[in-house]
Amino acid sequence: MDEQIKCLESYWTRSVERGEKPSGVSLRDHLLTVHRTDTGFTETCAQYCRDDEGRNTYDILADLIDPRRDDLVLDLGCGSGLLMGLCHKRYGQQIKLIGVDMSPDELILARRRVSGRNVRFQQALAQDLRFIQTNSLDVVLCHWALTLMDPVDPVLDELNRTIARGGLLGAITDGQMTSAPGYAEIHCLIYDFVQREYPSYASFELGDPRVRSSTELIKVVDAAFEGAAIEVSPVLLRWQASASVLAREVARFFYATHVLSPPLRIALIRELRALFRAQNQGEEACFSMPVNLLLVRKPT
Repeated sequence: MDEQIKCLESYWTRSVERGEKPSGVSLRDHLLTVHRTDTGFTETCAQYCRDDEGRNTYDILADLIDPRRDDLVLDLGCGSGLLMGLCHKRYGQQIKLIGVDMSPDELILARRRVSGRNVRFQQALAQDLRFIQTNSLDVVLCHWALTLMDPVDPVLDELNRTIARGGLLGAITDGQMTSAPGYAEIHCLIYDFVQREYPSYASFELGDPRVRSSTELIKVVDAAFEGAAIEVSPVLLRWQASASVLAREVARFFYATHVLSPPLRIALIRELRALFRAQNQGEEACFSMPVNLLLVRKPT
């Protein structure tokens, strides 16, 4: 067994175990615990899942930057700095980059990955960006982190304050589960395993549930960004690999699996491998994942 595959315990899991709604403080503790236990765990799956143009979700966000127009770019929830590194490689000194994350462990990896006079990292909560001047950001990119921020309203209020007129927010969020072939079946299998140890887990999803619904997401964003142009576009991603590789990495990608005890984690990976083989009628398999691209353009 990979030494990174281990169960964890946090204030959040203890609340769920008792059937109690976890607090925002316990959510942050849980996320910090996950990222301390398996730093950078989202990278592999996110890098290899690609759209019809061959782009992964990091590419999709980096494509939103126009160095002829944009000067200061914030990566909110930058994690281990993969998106920061990609933007730095593409645009070099043409833009300035700020990476913000609440996890000190992820920021250690991020600072190792990318550095330069135009690169800055800050450990902070997305709900409090007081170190960023009002109307100073040209672009804010957020790679899957918006889904985990609860409550999300103060985050959006801070982004509205810091993004300049005409500026852009681009975020990757969860897509409609049934829009990707086989994804709902994989999701249900994973949550079936998690609920064997935490029967109430599905009742207390991580983050603000409104971000997972396109309709609700538009409503909450519209309330924060008055007069902005808001668009939510579905994107279908695919990763072709062996059933064994997909089972291991897809299991690792889901936050839910990090609470499993080692025996259940091993059993889950085994059943995921069998499911991928059954879905694809062989060892060579394909994992399809739905995401949404949120674009918010402030008025000029």
